[in-house]
Amino acid sequence: SSKAFDFMKENKLQTEQMVFKDVSFVDVGSFSRETKQESNKIVAAAVHFGYNLDGIPAWGPGAKSTLYFGADGISGYYRAMPDMKKADIAKTKAPQRVLSEYIEQGKAQSLYRLHVGAVSQITIDKVELVYFVDAGNKTQQSVTPHYLLSGTFIGQDLATKGASPEIENDFIWMASAID
Repeated sequence: SSKAFDFMKENKLQTEQMVFKDVSFVDVGSFSRETKQESNKIVAAAVHFGYNLDGIPAWGPGAKSTLYFGADGISGYYRAMPDMKKADIAKTKAPQRVLSEYIEQGKAQSLYRLHVGAVSQITIDKVELVYFVDAGNKTQQSVTPHYLLSGTFIGQDLATKGASPEIENDFIWMASAID
């Protein structure tokens, strides 16, 4: 990650809003017939960055940048986050109101693909104020505050034929924070 920070700084790609998120690796496994040994070799890595706008996290497919590394060093850079300028101040709903609205709708909804049916329990672990930045955001005119609800839910496993056991899945839901 230190090479990524150095590259970003040297090429004036780092902004005040940018924050380090994580590093992912691509490894290739091999098996030697002669020695009967398995081995893994890391062949690439990616350093992922997110953004905070005025201390509020930007969230969504367009709120990221990634620096890619191959065997010969840096192999590419992807920046989805558009340049942002501060606009009007918006009055936001209280997080408890958004949580109540989600519960009152009476239907389990998630931005992740639901792999369960007949939801029997929802546990909301976090309600967080974020700015949602959509994919293909180069034409997005503005970002507005949203609440990100995250947690788990339990329901019947739709992938199992016959009697389906209950399973637990993660869920997230996005709701406008604008009053």
